[in-house]
Amino acid sequence: MFLELNSFLDFDDAPSASRLIFVSSSDVPDHGFVLNHLLMLYLKTGRRVFQINFVNQETFYSNTCQRLGIRLTQYKEKKAYFNFDCMRLLKQYISDCGENTTHPFDFVCQKEGERNLEGLSSEIVKTVLDFQGQNPSDVLLVIDDLTILQTLGVPNSDMIRFLHLLRTRSNARIVVGAKWLEDDHSSSQLCCYLAHLANMCIRVQGLPTGYSSDIHGQISVMHRNEKMVEKSKKMHFRLEEKGVKLFPVGLHKVPMKI
Repeated sequence: MFLELNSFLDFDDAPSASRLIFVSSSDVPDHGFVLNHLLMLYLKTGRRVFQINFVNQETFYSNTCQRLGIRLTQYKEKKAYFNFDCMRLLKQYISDCGENTTHPFDFVCQKEGERNLEGLSSEIVKTVLDFQGQNPSDVLLVIDDLTILQTLGVPNSDMIRFLHLLRTRSNARIVVGAKWLEDDHSSSQLCCYLAHLANMCIRVQGLPTGYSSDIHGQISVMHRNEKMVEKSKKMHFRLEEKGVKLFPVGLHKVPMKI
């Protein structure tokens, strides 16, 4: 776990807290290190994680966690971790030449305007409920990047319905990752909705002044309580081999944009 990052995020472990956490990033740097932190935090404290990957395959997260001293295979054997590998399923569907009409990714071969997530949503929800069993409240459900579905022609309305289905059918705390691209209307529209819906928003951005080898970007966190009162803070950060170093904004030398 990243201790400095954990203190900054002020992550509330109470079962009722932050039912929906939205983690976003611009193109570079990526928000993956925040997802890795939350994943390891839950596993190291004796709880369970169900991960839905649209971008990276299971081996990517396994290798990343192993460098930080956590073996996902051990947690998988204990049924504390499950990876719903959408990339593997999509490759499988393509290798079968798209002939399986009951496959969760059959929608990619449907006409534009007719694509929907019903098959994939049903498969994911069924697997989540099987994984949760009788103790759903100790499960963290992590989606690495929801916006990747936009590149497959899935409309925002379908992604929102998918997320709503996960929230209503499971009692898990949900972490949704996404790429927030300001110049992309569809991406920006979806991310604005997710930010409005979430109890906690974490945003990773590059430096407005340009690239720096000392500072890799800025991270901000917003907590929204039951009375809709918001509390925000931000820091600069540098990614290191086995952690994240944080710096107060304005107290560290950053490059001038030329």
